[in-house]
Amino acid sequence: MSGHEELTTNRLSLRRPANLASRRVALRAGLRRVEHLDGEGCDGFDLIYANNLPRLGSRGDCQ
Repeated sequence: MSGHEELTTNRLSLRRPANLASRRVALRAGLRRVEHLDGEGCDGFDLIYANNLPRLGSRGDCQ
């Protein structure tokens, strides 16, 4: 390793719509909203924030 390789990390964060402080933390951490993945989670509606996430299909069902 030459020390100049780029380290890529993928982060995914589920946030409750009413929790504004938590949503701001996600944005400050460099995550962006991935609206096409927003939807009902296992215990309520989730807003999805991510980085380095390719545009994929819709959310799957909870098991």
